[in-house]
Amino acid sequence: MIREAQLRWNFLNMGAHPSGRGVDQMRNENLGLMKFYPEYDAQYCQEALCHGVFIQSLLLREVKGLKVFPDGWIQHYDEFMSLAQELAASVRQDLEKHSRALAAESAEKRDRKQENMTECTGGGSN
Repeated sequence: MIREAQLRWNFLNMGAHPSGRGVDQMRNENLGLMKFYPEYDAQYCQEALCHGVFIQSLLLREVKGLKVFPDGWIQHYDEFMSLAQELAASVRQDLEKHSRALAAESAEKRDRKQENMTECTGGGSN
């Protein structure tokens, strides 16, 4: 559960848009400019909605543990969870791609750190 939440947090913190592509479109390296402005993209909206629904699902799962509900609450909960699973499935591929990219980045950092440690201790070749 924590891994899923952390993945979504990292995904949303890549830039103005979940994929980071939106920021790239608005950045001009030559001029040193970065502009932020509203830009509608259905996929980005779906991804952001999915992350919010994920958090709401976690909260409702905890509420379900209270075991005292108004009439019809369990039925609404089950319907919500079913729709939430469908929504989550729609962005699963993007999340898995991002997860692999994060894992590769972590492995690269770990390798660089190991190389630096080896060089500092005299284990590197000259």
